[in-house]
Amino acid sequence: MSSRSRKIVEMALKKAAAGEPDLDAICQSQTNQEDEPDSNNTENEIAFFSSGSSDLYEPSSEEESSDEENAMVTEDDFDHEEVVKSHGIIADVEDTNKNDSDQEGSSRMDTNEEHRENVSLGFELQKNDRAYARESNKACFVTMDLQQTMPLPKMTTNKAFYLRQMWFYNLGFHIISGSQKEFAVFCTWTENVANRGSDEICSSLLTLLEMVDTLKGKDHLIIWSDSCAGQNKNWQLICLYQLLIEKNVFKTIDHKYPEVGHTYLDSDRDFGRIEKVLRKHGNIYTPEKYREIISTASRNNVVLDMTNHFRDFTNLTSGLRLINKKKDLLGLKVPFRDLRWIRVEEYGSYLFKQSFLEFEPFRKVNILRNGATTSCEISSVQRLEEHAGILSEEKINDLQQQLLFVPEEFKWFYDKVIKGNDAKVRDGKTKKNSKRSRVMGAEEM
Repeated sequence: MSSRSRKIVEMALKKAAAGEPDLDAICQSQTNQEDEPDSNNTENEIAFFSSGSSDLYEPSSEEESSDEENAMVTEDDFDHEEVVKSHGIIADVEDTNKNDSDQEGSSRMDTNEEHRENVSLGFELQKNDRAYARESNKACFVTMDLQQTMPLPKMTTNKAFYLRQMWFYNLGFHIISGSQKEFAVFCTWTENVANRGSDEICSSLLTLLEMVDTLKGKDHLIIWSDSCAGQNKNWQLICLYQLLIEKNVFKTIDHKYPEVGHTYLDSDRDFGRIEKVLRKHGNIYTPEKYREIISTASRNNVVLDMTNHFRDFTNLTSGLRLINKKKDLLGLKVPFRDLRWIRVEEYGSYLFKQSFLEFEPFRKVNILRNGATTSCEISSVQRLEEHAGILSEEKINDLQQQLLFVPEEFKWFYDKVIKGNDAKVRDGKTKKNSKRSRVMGAEEM
């Protein structure tokens, strides 16, 4: 080790003893050691690194004089400006990271504040819509939601717990209109009849409007639901609203979506009453029993069997001469997944908002093809002639195993389901290519 390297190390040790470690000096020493060729000072280096005291090296008088002649290294030999610059860079990086963290925290707080504001505004707006529907004879307030799927058969035996069951679906509508007492309508069907996509939701809504007299002769329809894209927020539902407006069923349709995770719709309370009654029934073998339980859960419940009321919406878009445009009239992309409010009040366009703020203006999307005129009638949305729902092979096998625990008086129902499903499979239908199994119009607009 050269005398210059030793001096650098000594200076670093002195600063370390004084509480001021000089990392630059130590790095410089290591660099000098790597650059220097091997010398005859091996014994001195061993003594240097093996010493445990702070006085690691005692130079000889010859070395002292040699060091003086060779201009010993002092603090002035270090480039303090470079050190300050490097430390300044580190400080700048730390400040930048701190600022980024502060900005991220501030942005998160702003997002949370906006979220809470939308939740509060949603509750308030829902309350106002209920009051408006009660006071007006020309408006109706509707919430819609799918209840948690219910199994068929429902049994208390342990073996059924590990086997697949067929699902029973229940789409609930809670209706408030005028001075009439509010009530609930439930559209029900089983998995072998249909699935639970946008076709089923639109079919149920159209059937509701046809069968419930309370909703007839109204000008303003207000619907609240969750934001499930495959069911309640999709292109097909927009097309259905266009059809209702074009045929003067309503003058204005508002569909509003509460903040995700904060829906708390009136339909949820209806489902709570149903669940309370369901817990008292251990075994349920038929859909008719489910419908009976739903009907008796409240005096104001109406239950519809949707088995023969599903529609074919395949040609609705082309029949209405509509086109699914991705941008509004200003040329801005429509953030369909983030919409909180959709309004349809004229045929060929719709309005939307991303919040419930009163001062936020509606943005407009023109969806009518250029120069197009409609030729579609409500009667042209035909009912399906056959049940398009289909069960997987695994589910059919599990149902057959559960027949051992089903009473004889109910086995006919499952035999009918299994035979009907086998016929669909022979016709080339599968769970994947079944018409009802796909969710039409669920993609982002």
